[in-house]
Amino acid sequence: MRASILLTGFLFLCAALNAQSINDPIFSNNASATSVYFSKISDKQIGLEGSEYLFDQWLTGKIITHSKDELVDFPFKYDLKNKMLEIMVKTEIKVLPVGKVKYFELTGIDGKKRTFYSAVNFTTDAYTDGFFEIIVPSEKLGLYKKTELVIQKAKYVAALDAGNPNDQLVKKDRYYYMKDNKLFKLGYTKKEILTIFGDKKVLVQEFAKKSRVKFRGEANLKQLVEYYNSL
Repeated sequence: MRASILLTGFLFLCAALNAQSINDPIFSNNASATSVYFSKISDKQIGLEGSEYLFDQWLTGKIITHSKDELVDFPFKYDLKNKMLEIMVKTEIKVLPVGKVKYFELTGIDGKKRTFYSAVNFTTDAYTDGFFEIIVPSEKLGLYKKTELVIQKAKYVAALDAGNPNDQLVKKDRYYYMKDNKLFKLGYTKKEILTIFGDKKVLVQEFAKKSRVKFRGEANLKQLVEYYNSL
C-alpha cells in the first residue's frame, strides 16, 4: 500500500544547481517536513555510450534525507555519473542531489532488498563520495560495496575508420570492510584479503579451502566475512 503523503506544499530553490521550484507534496514523515532541494536533470553527454545508472529499471523503495524527510513507494533511479536520484512523480521526473540523501532502500528485480548509505555517514581511509551498499552488516566486521563509473576512452583509428568513436561508461565495483566503525578499501589479492581476519585468518583460509570459496566475487567475499563473524 502506498504510504500516506504529508499534504504540505514545498517551494525549493537551489540556485547553485539552477534548480526548479516545485510544490509536489511527495514527502511523508513523522516530523514536520524540512527543506529538500530538487534540481534539473543534467543534459546527457554526446559521444558517450553506456548507462550512467546503477540500475536501468525504475525501482521502488524508500529515500531518507539528512533532514529526516522520507520519500516512499516512488520509482527512482540512481545516476552514478551526475550523482543524482531521479524520482518519477506521476508523469514527471524530479531530481534529488545525493548530497541531500542519508540513505535509500530499494527492491531489486530479483526481489532482494538492498540498502545504500551515503559516504558522509562513514569515516574512510581516503576521500570518497556517493553511496555504499551494505553486503554484510556487522559490528564485528562489515562488508560494503561501492559502484563507480569509469569512462573508457574511445579506441577509434580515423585513418582506418576502425573502432568505436565513442567513449564508454563502465561500472566498477570496489569492496570495503568496516572495522572499529571505519571503512577501509579491501585488497584484491588473497593475501591482502586474509589480513583483515587478523588472528583468525588461518581458520578462514581452512574454511575457504574446505568449502571451495574463492577470494573474489561478492558471493564468495560475503561467505568469508560471515564465517569470520561466526567465530
